[in-house]
Amino acid sequence: MSAGHRYVLLGLARPRASWFRSVSHWTTSAAIPAEFLKCVSVEELRARLAGNRAFSAVLLDGSLPVVDRELLEAARDVGCVVLIVDDGRRRREWIDLGATAVLSTTLEREALLDALVTHAEMVGVVESVLRTTTEVDLDLTRSLTPGSVVAVCGAGGTGVSTLGAALAQGLGRMTHHDGRVVLADLA
Repeated sequence: MSAGHRYVLLGLARPRASWFRSVSHWTTSAAIPAEFLKCVSVEELRARLAGNRAFSAVLLDGSLPVVDRELLEAARDVGCVVLIVDDGRRRREWIDLGATAVLSTTLEREALLDALVTHAEMVGVVESVLRTTTEVDLDLTRSLTPGSVVAVCGAGGTGVSTLGAALAQGLGRMTHHDGRVVLADLA
């Protein structure tokens, strides 16, 4: 595992699913190298998949009626590994429907980590920011005049807030700005 890389997971489950809470706990306590984005509806999940952010895997509750072949296909189409967490009460052939793996609702950290290591790719934290900033002329000492607006945009977890703060500090130190810089982090 490289520094700055982690799994980025999307999740959709029924309310109060114990495995969902466990995954959230493991990711926030760094028990697994992952970021977990919990979706409250299938619409939110589809919207996140349609965005331009990279995801490693999607964890779906197999007991939800909205989890179907089309949803699995939408996740796979954007490069997500599909992990179904299934209680086994409804007989479904998840692998035939397009799932990468099926996990039990008595999900253990080791089982999830094994599925991620076996099937999923880690996502770099700052790769996209580095790629775009190296393509832009950042000599702002000549181009910015008092009253100018600078916007730093990017997906969550890419370091744009840090970059914006550093930019504001640097601009504030420039003599022709005389410390009159406003930073608005609207994330």
